[in-house]
Amino acid sequence: MDSKDVKNLSGMDMGFTQVCLWTLLAFAMTWTTIYVTNMRKKAAKLEDVVAEERRDGGADVIIVGAGVGGSALAYALAKDGRQVHVIERDMRQPERMMGEFMQPGGRLLLSKLGLEDCLKGIDAQIATGVALYKDGKEAVASFPVENNNFPYEPSARSFHNGRFVQRLRQMASSLPNVRLEEGTVKSLIEEKGVVKGVTYKNSSGEETTAFAPLTVVCDGCYSNLRRSLNDSTAEVLSYQVGYISKNCKLEDTGRLQLIMSKPSFTMLYQISSTDVRCVTEIFPGNIPSNADGEMANFFRNTMAPQVPAKLRKIFLKGIDEGAQIKTMPTKRMSATLSEKKGVIVLGDAFNMRHPAIASGMMVLLSDILILRGLLQPLSNLGDTKKISEVIKSFYVIRKPMSATVNTLGNAFSQVLIASTDEAKEAMRQGCYDYLSSGGFRTSGLMALLGGMNPRPLSLIFHLCAITLSSIGQLLSPFPSPLRIWHSLRLFVLSFKMLVPHLKAEGDGRQVHVIERDMRQPERMMGEFMQPGGRLLLSKLGLEDCLEGIDAQIATGLAVYKDGKETEASFPVEDNNNFPYEPNGRSFHNGRFVQRLRQKASSLPKRRLCRTKLNCQLEDPESLKLIMAKPSYVMLYQISSTDVRCVMEIFPGNIPSIANGEMVDYLKNTMAPQVPSKFRKIFLKGIDEGAQIKTMAAKRMEAALSEKKGVIVLGDAFNMRHPAVASGMMVLLSDILILRGLLQPLANLGDANKVSEVIKSFYVIRKPMSATVNTLGNAFSQVLIASTDEAKEAMRQGCYDYLSSGGFRTSGLMAVLGGMNPRPLSLIFHLCAITLSSIGQLLSPFPSPLRIWHSLRLFGEMALPHFWLWTMLVAFVLMWTVFHVSNKRKTMSKLKLEDPSRQERRDGYVDVIIVGAGVGGSALAYALAKDGRRVHVIERDMREPERMMGEVMQPGGRFMLAKLGLQDCLEGIDAQKATGLAVYKDGKEGVLPFPVENNNFPYEPCARSFHNGRFVQRLRQKASSLPNVHVEEGTVKSFIEENGVIKGVIYKNNTCQETTAFAPLAVVCDGCYSNLRRSLVDSTEEVHTYMVGYITRNSRLYDPQSLHLILSRPIVCVMYQISSDEVRCIAEIPADSVPSIANGDMSTFLKKSMAPQLPVKLREIFIKGINDGERMKVVATKSMSAMSSEKKGVIVLGDAFNMRHPIIASGMMVVLSDVLILRHLLKPLGNLANVTEVSEVIKSFNDIRKPMSATANTLGSAFSQVLVASKDEAKEAMRQGCYDYLCSGGFRTSGIMALLGGMNPRPLSLLLHLFAITISSIAHVLSPFPTPLRVWHSLRLFVSAMKMLGHHLKVEGVRQMLSPANAATYHKRYMAATAL
Repeated sequence: MDSKDVKNLSGMDMGFTQVCLWTLLAFAMTWTTIYVTNMRKKAAKLEDVVAEERRDGGADVIIVGAGVGGSALAYALAKDGRQVHVIERDMRQPERMMGEFMQPGGRLLLSKLGLEDCLKGIDAQIATGVALYKDGKEAVASFPVENNNFPYEPSARSFHNGRFVQRLRQMASSLPNVRLEEGTVKSLIEEKGVVKGVTYKNSSGEETTAFAPLTVVCDGCYSNLRRSLNDSTAEVLSYQVGYISKNCKLEDTGRLQLIMSKPSFTMLYQISSTDVRCVTEIFPGNIPSNADGEMANFFRNTMAPQVPAKLRKIFLKGIDEGAQIKTMPTKRMSATLSEKKGVIVLGDAFNMRHPAIASGMMVLLSDILILRGLLQPLSNLGDTKKISEVIKSFYVIRKPMSATVNTLGNAFSQVLIASTDEAKEAMRQGCYDYLSSGGFRTSGLMALLGGMNPRPLSLIFHLCAITLSSIGQLLSPFPSPLRIWHSLRLFVLSFKMLVPHLKAEGDGRQVHVIERDMRQPERMMGEFMQPGGRLLLSKLGLEDCLEGIDAQIATGLAVYKDGKETEASFPVEDNNNFPYEPNGRSFHNGRFVQRLRQKASSLPKRRLCRTKLNCQLEDPESLKLIMAKPSYVMLYQISSTDVRCVMEIFPGNIPSIANGEMVDYLKNTMAPQVPSKFRKIFLKGIDEGAQIKTMAAKRMEAALSEKKGVIVLGDAFNMRHPAVASGMMVLLSDILILRGLLQPLANLGDANKVSEVIKSFYVIRKPMSATVNTLGNAFSQVLIASTDEAKEAMRQGCYDYLSSGGFRTSGLMAVLGGMNPRPLSLIFHLCAITLSSIGQLLSPFPSPLRIWHSLRLFGEMALPHFWLWTMLVAFVLMWTVFHVSNKRKTMSKLKLEDPSRQERRDGYVDVIIVGAGVGGSALAYALAKDGRRVHVIERDMREPERMMGEVMQPGGRFMLAKLGLQDCLEGIDAQKATGLAVYKDGKEGVLPFPVENNNFPYEPCARSFHNGRFVQRLRQKASSLPNVHVEEGTVKSFIEENGVIKGVIYKNNTCQETTAFAPLAVVCDGCYSNLRRSLVDSTEEVHTYMVGYITRNSRLYDPQSLHLILSRPIVCVMYQISSDEVRCIAEIPADSVPSIANGDMSTFLKKSMAPQLPVKLREIFIKGINDGERMKVVATKSMSAMSSEKKGVIVLGDAFNMRHPIIASGMMVVLSDVLILRHLLKPLGNLANVTEVSEVIKSFNDIRKPMSATANTLGSAFSQVLVASKDEAKEAMRQGCYDYLCSGGFRTSGIMALLGGMNPRPLSLLLHLFAITISSIAHVLSPFPTPLRVWHSLRLFVSAMKMLGHHLKVEGVRQMLSPANAATYHKRYMAATAL
């Protein structure tokens, strides 16, 4: 071959190579194009499928696994309105050996989820504790019954796991929005790190998909999805081997039998009335074979001899009968969060611990309850950012329960292992001795084991105590060198056992607090918490620290200057951006600090000492600020009996306290400047030698430390002048911000990340800190008196601005109260004060001197911040333009869309009712029956759990019948009450409602019941009518035009703000009404507190009487509210309410109240306390009825008029009002006629008087008379009242007819009250009138007349005393109520 051929060949080779390369490149490009196109199509198809499924009412949540966790979560989320799709690999009844024991804490959680019925009908067995056996000894450890602060029956349940799971599945699948499907989930459908759904094989073997915004994986310890979500691996510790002995019963069925055998524990417990579960622990490497009979021989020959003789027969019965022996690994796995979004892992797929303490289900149910609570506010589960925040919060909040159970389970399992090592064996013996020792040791450890007190700190305390107890046993009878060595080894072993578990549990973080003095502080500062501070406190979960310290409500500021007075309240209306009650609290700083310390350290709460100076401000709900000279004076109530007096003095002029100069200065210089109505209180403390404290008012800018690993907070970091009392608010804001920034960090040892957090913290805190610091320092300068005209004008301008009302007062008070912590808002108000002051300086005309002073004032405030003024002017101009244009759009839209013009013509809605309680629901039904279209808006449609409104008097039942609602008392297990049983000093009187000659056209008996059940029946009855629309939502404010209410603005249950229009709005949203203040100026008065609870599974000896015990200090009441439940109530003075949280209330009721009860009632009274029933405390309030000046609105119920609840007449009055209002509105064809509706409201206020005046006066008088007293005159009145009630004849029947609403005539009431007074005077004067008895009689008469005079004045003398008018009113009332 010549060179030419070679050349041709090489050319051919080169061409072939190029063709191949170009072909390969074309193929790669084609394949890439096709692949990308297909991927896009798949993504689009996936989005279309998801969107289509969501449009077709697809699932909100997919749950993988229908075990205990999956079924319980499905039920909980479905009850919240979610669409749930549950996929379970096997729907047959499981046959598991684990999950057969539910601790008391688990039962409580199950009941909170509404699933307690799942333990019924499965032959579950009660377990009250544990029986321990070791080396032939036996001990019993019970779950604590007394002083356990556990609001549920303290007993466990054991059962067949499969039966329980099937009941849960049945409960879940009974809901229409739960789809339960059999299928095997193969994988998760994921897109950009977000899980969109699952791929699964259904029961027919077809592979299909399901989509939902949230997927929950709880498919157990063998989860096939866990590995795709996190890297956590389960560690196998040992194996549980067990079987069931059938047709047998333990000697003590109520206890779990725990035998501390070798190599580890053996357990026997009753899982049905005929089956006993037998379990033992075996370690890897020594597991006998089950197939060839080695396991049965191991049980017979090795384990059975260690089982106590009384249990051995049952233990061997299952083996001899060939029971199926199951082996199951015991695993441990720490909880780890998945980095993928849109998915949550729960149950054994998420977190496992040793099953020695049988608490897995309890942790799982706790997790479900927490997760449900966090998901409830979210309307859109597709918001991955919010869901991610929820999952992070869930991981932190679950720690107290999970960390306690995980650590206890894993530690307990190690302690129970037998060993030849003396140190380990001593630890094992110490654990047995500790559990069997009784007292707080046993009860404390059993409370932890039962989930009744899931606190990690309590667990650590008990584990350390067991360690020390074991060391003490090792060292006895004397500490030889060998025993000391074993003790040291034991101490190290226990530490090695505890620390890894604490480390594994991670965050909640372990915190070490060092304080120089743990005694209660006696500080003068930090005694006032603004509304913003209270909101921050609630966000930290510390709001209950303001309870039980006699903290006082503060609704605003009262400012005094030069004999003038003005009120500046925290804004109630138009504060929609502030989601909390807009008032402050004042208190003893030391008491508050101690409560915080107790909360943080979980120490048992101690009673706080109280210093009683016995004085109270005229208006204790306002902080009194006196603009005195040289600076301000402040007075505020810090407890119900103590008033703090503070004034500012400047350096260089501070009088000496030691030589009395300070006292003289306060008396002679400051006291004359204090308004006369407060001067006596101001001087009282000085005259009584109260300790005078001096404290520097400091200011310090916040500055970051350059050192790493440290953060400075509080007054050590940043101080401002205390004039605005906002130091605690800034500190709590800082804590909340810091907590949020630290939460995502798993390792606080990473100095760089922590440094970044600190820098972020310094920036994020600025809005709150800058606002408060600037306001505090500016306010302090303005309040200083001066001879300089410019400064004095600024001081006067500040006073005028605060007292001007409207947006000026509310805006500045919102800034001051931390309700609107925006620097720009603060600057606006400060500039407005400046301009206002300048305007005052220049009036009545701008002379050269006034102009000069104005320029000086402006220069001092403005020139240093010229750029700030420019920014403010620009902002104001932009805001004005935007606001005016929006206002025009809104007005034109309202004119076009206002239902008052369009929808009302079509008969869309005639009446809006705010509140669907007794009054709102009854009125809705009544008006709808008259053909009106009614829109009811209720903030919470769940069944209420109220302690009041549980008794309906005969008069109330009659009103209910007249409204056509009498059947609402059926089907709620209401109890008949024919009268009253009264007890005093060992005597008893029975007072029936009058049957004969009563002129009452209805059955004369009352009914007692669960308030929530009755309200739900009324709501069902109202919503059954087609022209009633009942909606869940929170009304924020009224829509008002020219003084006429046109409708309401409210947030619906999806948190969207919307409007509703109607010609008439009715407000009946209860005693906590947020609309009342915008309508009337009436204020509620708190008299006492009612504490109550329900004693279950009990029945009074006389269930048809309401039992009233005239005890001390006030009364006790007991009555049957269902066939097996008794309500117990005790009235307590407002200034001495014991704390429920620390057990003081239980002790008070047991030791102070119970001994005063008749023996036949005492057992039931105490039973409820011993059973740990939930106690509620409710304030007893009174408030006079007052009409609103605004038109188009009516107020009803407790939002309108309140009286003392002792005579249980609240529902009767509101039903009477509903009946009257319905009667008056009936003739009106057009409710939009404002004049006619106004006339109706006036008539309504008059016609309602017979019933309301009678009930109000009787309730108030009765409540005052029944208070025990050392005063002979008052005590005689109390005795006279009892004697009159029990005397029989027309006296008893007359007063009972009044009390039952059967004869609602004020004049009749006055006659009976006057007769009681005369009867009491006769009792005082007998057997003969000595001068002292005459004196007491006169005092008694005067006090009775004062009491009656007050009510005559409030209710109207003309209506109550004039016979002619009384008859007229009564006649009109009878006509209105159709008697």
